[in-house]
Amino acid sequence: MQKTKRNVNYDLMRVICMLFVVAIHVTQTPFSESTFWGSAVLVLLFSCNNIFFMLSGRFNLNYTIRNKEDYRRYYLKKLLTILFPYLFVTCLRSAFKMYVFKTADVSGGLLVYLKYTYEGLMSANSSNHLWFMYPLLGMLLGAPFLAKLLQRLTDWELNLLFALGIFWNVMQVYLTANLGIGFSYSGWLLSGWIFSFFAGYYIHRNVNQDNKKKWYLWGIAGFFITALGQWLIPAHFHYATDYSAAFLLFTMAFYIFMEREIVIQNEVIKRTIFFLARYSFLIYMLHGTVLSSVTPRIIITSSVKWNFIGSVIAAFVISLLLAILIDTCILHPLQTVLKRKWGLEEQA
Repeated sequence: MQKTKRNVNYDLMRVICMLFVVAIHVTQTPFSESTFWGSAVLVLLFSCNNIFFMLSGRFNLNYTIRNKEDYRRYYLKKLLTILFPYLFVTCLRSAFKMYVFKTADVSGGLLVYLKYTYEGLMSANSSNHLWFMYPLLGMLLGAPFLAKLLQRLTDWELNLLFALGIFWNVMQVYLTANLGIGFSYSGWLLSGWIFSFFAGYYIHRNVNQDNKKKWYLWGIAGFFITALGQWLIPAHFHYATDYSAAFLLFTMAFYIFMEREIVIQNEVIKRTIFFLARYSFLIYMLHGTVLSSVTPRIIITSSVKWNFIGSVIAAFVISLLLAILIDTCILHPLQTVLKRKWGLEEQA
């Protein structure tokens, strides 16, 4: 398989969203939802979740499956690049929480540790910053099959599918949850985070130079609807920065802007972005523990603003250093050996 040239814009998205994720998880922030501008900042920062899923959908739903070998390569690559790092970080966090924070009875030894780690993998990680792995792993598991379906649809059919997804979303959020009414219908193909996953593929297929301005207008409208709703009626504006329709349209427009409008030509900046993006996945998984256990001990100031800025920078740098250490000493050597053993090397 021919190795493709990396697109710096996608890696730039990963780096920006990586910083947004760290900022979201800082306990004290100099902004809040009680003002319009505070709400607007939160809407911008929370765009990272949708954009992560869009990036994943953009690449995994464009994967071409022709035969059994393609299935084998796809799943083994996900095992190496996604599941192995996730398993390792979960095992590391479990040991750290058990033996440093005493969250479980350490006298039980290995058996208690394995049970504690298994619980983290199956459900407990959903209560911390690793929650995104639960929908992501299911999406990646089904992506080859969903890709075959989507790739056979015409552009018109793809537009219809997207429109039905927006309709369902409006019913599920604005016309029921926001009105205090339960929405009991289920089974829709694009309900929840998978809609953002699908949106990454949809943008690649159906957004072009002729219609992108329309998406920017919808995105601006979605941004103000979300910020105003979260500011004025937060108790009656559910899923505002998750997968509500207005927020989805905003994040899609933001994604399109970063993908199509930003031009980076400086080679030093490009190499820096490529370098940081290489470790983005590990930083996503490590930063929460760093923010909860390390930065409060080194960032000590009464200023909320400087505490926020210092915590973001410190958590990012420390998580990056840990990511480089883990990748260099453990994950990359293991991945290299297994890639060679499984015949997954890409041609230069």
